[in-house]
Amino acid sequence: MSPRKRIYWMSPLLLALLLAGCATTTSAPAPVAAAAKPHSVIVTWEPSKSKVSGYNVYRIIDETIKPKWLTTTKPDVTRYEDKDAEIEPGKTYTYSVRSLSPDGKTESLPAKITVTIPIN
Repeated sequence: MSPRKRIYWMSPLLLALLLAGCATTTSAPAPVAAAAKPHSVIVTWEPSKSKVSGYNVYRIIDETIKPKWLTTTKPDVTRYEDKDAEIEPGKTYTYSVRSLSPDGKTESLPAKITVTIPIN
């Protein structure tokens, strides 16, 4: 007597959605340090463990306002210096880094780091 073979069926649409989800998943980079001086902040982060096409860096002034996109880096870059006259001494800013999957999608829950700009 031969063992029975089980056949599993999955709709092509469900299979495509599952494969698309697997292909676009990236791990969120965690900002690990921010160094501040008047009108400048240097943000560094750990690289994603997933294959990425780059990182989007944002400055958040107020959680109720859309973050300001600052740049998109190359995949091997894990540091960004935000030099901007808008950065005021004594104010606090939050930075967020989102990894980009090869198809251009960003991960949904980026880590954040907050820094206060020193006063001269």
